[in-house]
Amino acid sequence: MAQPPRDASDAPDALFARIYDAERSYVRRTLRRLGVPEFALDDETQTVFLHVFRRFDAFDRARPIRPWLYAFCRRTASNHARLAHSRIGFVPLHEASDPTTEPVESWRAHRLRAALASLPRDARNELGMYVLEGLSAPELAALSDEAPERVHARLRTTRRQLRRTLAPLKRSSTEE
Repeated sequence: MAQPPRDASDAPDALFARIYDAERSYVRRTLRRLGVPEFALDDETQTVFLHVFRRFDAFDRARPIRPWLYAFCRRTASNHARLAHSRIGFVPLHEASDPTTEPVESWRAHRLRAALASLPRDARNELGMYVLEGLSAPELAALSDEAPERVHARLRTTRRQLRRTLAPLKRSSTEE
């Protein structure tokens, strides 16, 4: 469900319930792609919808719902990662990994997160909707009321900047 129903007679609670039912799997999938571990997905999905419910009156029904939900997912995933230090010591058994490769993978994930964090927020969100959600440049252009050519150019610039930031990481992994 890309757009919520636009029937003006819809009660906000009923509309929210329909959006929750239709978009719950999308939110869960998005949180997983944004790095929330499997064991925390149910809780973080509920957190997203709690925030959505609190801000539901600010939603413009003329706009698609998924980009709005994506913003809540990004913030929730970011908060989850930021607060991970308070959960040190808790590693579910299904999350345990090979101790010989864990430091290298952790370092690479950290570098990728840092490279993404170095991007401007709008560029990071646009890249996320393009790569993770599969929105095309014309769809992104329609969301931002811009020409598709501008969106293509911005995506090329963002990908180039990300490659340049990650180039030392790629070189070091091929040297091992």
